Amino acid sequence: MELEKAIEIVRNRSSAKRFQHVLGVVDAAAMLADRFGCDREKAMLAAALHDIAKCETKERLHELMITAGLPQELLSYQVELWHAPVGAYITQAELSVIDPDILTAIRFHTTGRANMSLLEKVVFLADYIELGRTTPRVEECRQLAEANLDQAMIFAYQRTIEHLLQQQMAIHPDTILGYNDLVNTGVSE
Repeated sequence: MELEKAIEIVRNRSSAKRFQHVLGVVDAAAMLADRFGCDREKAMLAAALHDIAKCETKERLHELMITAGLPQELLSYQVELWHAPVGAYITQAELSVIDPDILTAIRFHTTGRANMSLLEKVVFLADYIELGRTTPRVEECRQLAEANLDQAMIFAYQRTIEHLLQQQMAIHPDTILGYNDLVNTGVSE
């Protein structure tokens, strides 16, 4: 699928605010891909499609999770996580994108996971640091991402986990596993 076509599809399925976020993620993914030697075209396409299901209703997301046979345990976590695996499903089923690298990057852009590929890390981090984001300490993460992708990933995981703890929200196991994987590989030293 061509990037321009993907962007047009997402524009038609998104609110104006969500679409601006998507464009910001595409730009951030291109920058990170260039900086860390990731396939730029794949990074930009995965970034363009990462939130394709974000504007679906909770009911529609739930229906698609069941229909697609996606992991039902995810339904016990906050609805904000559901759009990622549903987005990968929609990307494959409706848009005929079959590249497993792109689909996996979309699927895990909210939770992360252990043993993430470079493309998965780029999309995850691009979503976290795109210039429209104003979350606390995001600028620190942007600065880390200038030099070390894995350090920036650890920082993003830490802030996400802290936020979820403060809100007394469940933390998806893939988030913990992704954080532990990076820390245990000695990246944080």
